[in-house]
Amino acid sequence: MASTKEEKQLATEQLLKPSEFMRLRRPEQFSDTVVTSEPYLDQVYFEYHLETLTSRGEEKVFEHFARKICEAVICPNLIPQTGPTGGGDSKVDTENIPVSSDISERWFYGEDSASERWGFAFSAKKAWQPKCKSDVQKIAKTKRGYKCVFFVSNQFVPDRKRAELEDELTKKHGFSVRVLDRSWLVEAVFEKGYEDLAIETLQLSIAMQSNKKVGIGDQQKRTELEALEKRIQAVKGEGEIDFQLMDDCLHAAILSRELEEPREFTDGRFDRARRMAAKAGNNRQILAAIYQHAWTAAYWHDDPDTSSKLYDEIEKRSLASDRVEDVECAVNIWQTMLSLIRHGSTKRDTEFDERTKRLLAHLETVANDAQRPNNAANAKGMLLLMRISLDQEDDDLLTQYINEFRALFEDARRLGGFQFHRFREIFEILGDAIGELPAYDVAFETVLSIVEQRSSETAAGDQLFRRGVQKIEAGHLYDAIRYLGRAMARFTKHESQLRLEACLAGLAHAYSKAGLYWAAYCAYVSLLSMLMGRFEKDRDVKTGIYRVCVELTLNCLRTGNVPSFLFFFHLEKVFETYIEKEANSEGESKSKDRLDDRDGYLATLLLDATDEQKDTLAYLPVLFEGLGLTTSAMIVYLMHQGQAGLREEGFLPDGVSDEDVWEMIAQMAKQPVRSEMAGFLELRDLAKVTMKSNCLGVQWEIEATNSTTVVRVAQSFVGFIESALSTSLNADIMPTTSTIRLEFVDAKESHSANGQMISFQEDDSNDFFEVAVDPEKFEGSSEYMTVMRDAFVELFAHLVGTYMTTHDPEAYLDRVVGSEEGFRRALIFNDMVTTATNVFSEESEETLGTYIESNEPIAKTASAGFKAKFKLVSKSVSPMPPAEMDRKEIEFGEGEIPTELLEPTNTAHRQRRVVSPINVRKWDRAKWSGCGFLSAPGFPPVFGLIFTNEQAALSIFEEWRNKFGKEDVHDDIRVSIVGQLSHRDPHGYGVTVGGNFENADMREQESAVMISRINFMEHPNPQSLAVFLAAYGELGGYILAPIVANSDLSDGKFMPELGLRKRHLKVRSAWEIGEHDPDCVVLKPDHDPIIPSDVQNPPVVKAMARVRSRRRSVNPNGGLNRAGRRREKAKGKRKKKRT
Repeated sequence: MASTKEEKQLATEQLLKPSEFMRLRRPEQFSDTVVTSEPYLDQVYFEYHLETLTSRGEEKVFEHFARKICEAVICPNLIPQTGPTGGGDSKVDTENIPVSSDISERWFYGEDSASERWGFAFSAKKAWQPKCKSDVQKIAKTKRGYKCVFFVSNQFVPDRKRAELEDELTKKHGFSVRVLDRSWLVEAVFEKGYEDLAIETLQLSIAMQSNKKVGIGDQQKRTELEALEKRIQAVKGEGEIDFQLMDDCLHAAILSRELEEPREFTDGRFDRARRMAAKAGNNRQILAAIYQHAWTAAYWHDDPDTSSKLYDEIEKRSLASDRVEDVECAVNIWQTMLSLIRHGSTKRDTEFDERTKRLLAHLETVANDAQRPNNAANAKGMLLLMRISLDQEDDDLLTQYINEFRALFEDARRLGGFQFHRFREIFEILGDAIGELPAYDVAFETVLSIVEQRSSETAAGDQLFRRGVQKIEAGHLYDAIRYLGRAMARFTKHESQLRLEACLAGLAHAYSKAGLYWAAYCAYVSLLSMLMGRFEKDRDVKTGIYRVCVELTLNCLRTGNVPSFLFFFHLEKVFETYIEKEANSEGESKSKDRLDDRDGYLATLLLDATDEQKDTLAYLPVLFEGLGLTTSAMIVYLMHQGQAGLREEGFLPDGVSDEDVWEMIAQMAKQPVRSEMAGFLELRDLAKVTMKSNCLGVQWEIEATNSTTVVRVAQSFVGFIESALSTSLNADIMPTTSTIRLEFVDAKESHSANGQMISFQEDDSNDFFEVAVDPEKFEGSSEYMTVMRDAFVELFAHLVGTYMTTHDPEAYLDRVVGSEEGFRRALIFNDMVTTATNVFSEESEETLGTYIESNEPIAKTASAGFKAKFKLVSKSVSPMPPAEMDRKEIEFGEGEIPTELLEPTNTAHRQRRVVSPINVRKWDRAKWSGCGFLSAPGFPPVFGLIFTNEQAALSIFEEWRNKFGKEDVHDDIRVSIVGQLSHRDPHGYGVTVGGNFENADMREQESAVMISRINFMEHPNPQSLAVFLAAYGELGGYILAPIVANSDLSDGKFMPELGLRKRHLKVRSAWEIGEHDPDCVVLKPDHDPIIPSDVQNPPVVKAMARVRSRRRSVNPNGGLNRAGRRREKAKGKRKKKRT
């Protein structure tokens, strides 16, 4: 099957050693220092050689050398002597030849020789002086007009004798004479760098000298290695595990390898790296050290035996893991051994075959793990590559493997963690070996289509990402979420991971700015999971991993998640050790500032601890101090031991009084930042875990059974809800309740669980939705992600259909689910079951259990009086948002509603609030059907609300009494009577019961949604209302109570004992209501308000015009309770996306 080209390539590779092969493939991983051998001429030896020339009969050799050195030093235009030795017929050993000025102008020495005639005589005789006179005499007799004659001798000539002879001969013959002796020759050769000329012309036999030229790469590596060694030697062997030390040791070994240091140095460094990892008990770091050592032995030291021995240790650790990254270490060394066998470096034996069987079996197991599809797909790719390597001569099996590869590429189209780019490159390389098989062409087309698809998606994602960043910079948070969410869905491929990380960071930032802290938490944890995966491979902290930890600590303070705050804060300190001081001196200063800020933030949050939580906090001061959170530790000591405890622990300097401490606590309670904190603590120390969210102005209250899986599912859902509804802070959809409660419970504790992995049901009293989670079904399940996402979508549809209203449900879902791809944005990275597992190595890291078990609580010596005052002072001031401290007088506007209120661009969800005492579900069941009044002398009159469902009615009032008490002191339940609605029914009136906008406590840039219930009393007996109002006016109060009646409103039963005392009642005429008055909800298009004759331009005129115009624009088929249609629409959209 092998082609001629393949055979030639194989033959070439077989001639190369493994180190030579690797040097060709990865030259940057080898030394770039160049060592050359150059001839070395010793000066003493050179002088001796010149001295003894004549004794060896080398006069002609000397003449050749002398001519060449003169040509090099004196003038370049010499001609050689072609006659016999001793001057020949020309009487000179050499002379110059004339050249044109064009040529001589370019010379930088001997310029005069171009126009003058110079003669040269060379002699190796010991009697140099007679020889010089004789040669110059002969040259003079030629009468050729020489201007200068040079006599070159191998003898030493004293300066005085040389000068005297030169003067004598110059005067005698009329031309300049120069005597050049051995000293001049030595200077010309050694100072002017003509050693090579001397060696060549004198035919010297000399030793060669090595010359090393250190390459730029080696210079950088050597500098880095020396710095690493200094850092390694400086580390103290005390304290907790130093992860940086382990990394430094392994990196030093790799640098030693690439510098091609002596093998004992490199091997010693790998052994040291392994010892450090073993000391820390870090199995992955141990595996990395052994793997790199084996790789080095094979491809740098050409030592297959050592690689084979180390493989056994690699196999032991790799095959004990189901992480494909760990198994890949064994695969790579196995592939190396197979290559060495094929190239004849080693022989195939039974040991290799047994290793192959074990590795194939383990890869098969990992590849069949459907619970981890990305991991399984990568394992499948490695498995197929191994099989192709083993069965290269069997075309049928190769065809089968190619088809399996094609199927793998198809199945992995949408798997973000599949290493598509890497396997595609390998598959293309395989084309040289197996490309002649027909199946390869078919698979190639499949791969090509995937490449085109992924490239197209990436390009679109890049454009969406850039637009999203522009929107963030412009302050348009919700547009940014829309664009970044769509971009994220196009970056879920392995080769786009860096883009995906940037996209997640942008989304998390936008979510945080929007006050959607659980959506931000899920995004940041997902991002941290990816960054930690990369960190495990390359230990690179320049990815932003440190900053993500910082953002997560701030996020946890905003959600009250104290255990996770401590985990991420500690993780942040670990990553600090990886940041080099010289490159981060300014950053360290900023880090310290952030530390101080967050210590103060946490201390402020601790003021909200309940008495039970304070008992748990008593275990934590040592931990706080160890992390540098001294202010937080001080608060815990104060709440349990008072000022005396602070002094005993050294927190208070001399001169600080008890009153100073109380003033400090009061100031902390007033801090504006307190409004940004959660307002409650979650310590994960009780049977239930509490989470809160403010989304669309609704207070979402979530409780979860305190088990890892249930809590992570709950976190995932809150993040999903916030993400899905993040862009809905507009007029498209409005909540109909101020609070939504969800309880996530273990299925074993639920009476409504139906045996599914996740199921949900609204409780009988319409107080909350119960979500039953079966943790056991999550274990080992390959379908939990799909099941969980489907359950989330279905629950979302129920909640939106139950607690929200929209004029056009289909248009809303088309926008959020369709064009915005809101469900994809919300579902892709809100899976805490998976990502939290990658971040938290132990479940206990999400709780305080380990800290509580390993510490004793501090003594609780504070008096009861101190504890009461501490509680009073720490909660005495309600935190105020920093943007605006002063309440604004509420004024009703006129005209069209400002666009920024209907389509907010940078308003946070927490800047809207739903003000309503109405539980929509209970009121729907109770069926409010009218009003009744009861008066008796000396007693407060009763304002009765008539319901036909007694259980629901009683539940409404029970909820009110629990929330507001027996008296609605602050008029949180606003009751309004609006009369004179129509000339056709002058005594009829409308009654509204809802939230009180005056208690909304709105500030600048905030808005409120008011929810009310309305009932019309048509053609009533006017006497009943008149008597009630008279009694109310006389006594200044009334009782709001339920009346339970039959469906025909007969047999009404007053229940004043279940009512609430109230002092406020709004009674007004319809003509007084303006277009934005909260009571305008009682106006109907067919009303004809009664307007007194003396009233000009009554407000109700504009109000009625707006009511009638709104009626024309409303879709009559899109009522408030199309919950069923909305649920089906949402599920249909979800199925369409999945298909």
